[in-house]
Amino acid sequence: MLDEAAAKIEDSAHDQQETRMLQELPRFVVERRVPKMTSSDLAGLHAALAEAAQRLSAESDHVACMRTIYLPSQERWIAVFEAETPDTVHRAAKIAQLPPGDVHEAIEMTASRQR
Repeated sequence: MLDEAAAKIEDSAHDQQETRMLQELPRFVVERRVPKMTSSDLAGLHAALAEAAQRLSAESDHVACMRTIYLPSQERWIAVFEAETPDTVHRAAKIAQLPPGDVHEAIEMTASRQR
């Protein structure tokens, strides 16, 4: 029983370390003009990017698709990644079968909650 508890604590510490490591990585944005998309189109695209990023991360190139945003009135789609380099984001996009395009480094600010 103690061994199980120790293993859970070790796993939790490892997960927290990975989370910290990803949070310290630079952010990159991929932006595309796209035709009208349905919710299922967007879900499929996001899932393909998340899977591609996970495959690359398993090979030691840390990358994560943090979020995707669709602006229907502008027919624009945006993906935000955390990654070591823009090349890693290009590779994830290629694995997900996105057309080639630019990857831009981004600075992201979020609101903090005061309690």
